[in-house]
Amino acid sequence: MYLRYFNKDYPVARPPFVMMEENKFSYTSSISKMVTDDELKNFSAPLPGIYHFQYDSTLLKGLTLFYFDDDFPLVTHATQLIEGLRYITSNKEYDKLKTATDKKEAVDNFWVELSGNRDRARRLLLEYYSRMQDANRFFTSYLQGWKTDRGMIYLVFGKPQVVYVSDEKEYWEYAYTPGYGNLSFTFKRISNPFTDNDFELERQQSYEPVWYMAVDRWRQGRIDTRD
Repeated sequence: MYLRYFNKDYPVARPPFVMMEENKFSYTSSISKMVTDDELKNFSAPLPGIYHFQYDSTLLKGLTLFYFDDDFPLVTHATQLIEGLRYITSNKEYDKLKTATDKKEAVDNFWVELSGNRDRARRLLLEYYSRMQDANRFFTSYLQGWKTDRGMIYLVFGKPQVVYVSDEKEYWEYAYTPGYGNLSFTFKRISNPFTDNDFELERQQSYEPVWYMAVDRWRQGRIDTRD
């Protein structure tokens, strides 16, 4: 069989009101080679990335293995905890967290400063990273689930009250949002050679105020569970 290996570090989803064209997956692999039957039988991913096996290298279809981290979909390392905060931090805050000498302590301090005390910080931290792990379980495509459009919305807004699913789209509906009104998100399925779980948000500029309201709730130390 033919093996393609991809090791690009893909960025997180952009906010739902950013109307710039999305970066599409590049099918340019880092390594391409033939593998024998014995190599296939004993295959173990040596490095994180995407492994795409094909009988016919002229086609896009094949078998895909994703290797993100030994503990995936769990979020266990301080670096992962920091990366997941990208949606609710400023550039300055994020850079400070990334360059901290003791990253675990920096994450703990971040949540304590937001919430005002350690008990509330613990509840916030548990809720946020539980959502991050759920996003990894349900929304992973060619990148970790929390980095996807659905993962971004799930992390910041929580679980939707209603989900409608068709062959081509998912429609998420949330309860009435004070100061904004009815809130819903539509995700369209994207053709992807590696997975049928790749969805892209239909972005709208009108999402900007409700996005910042939701981010601000986190930054005020409040959990928005939408129950």
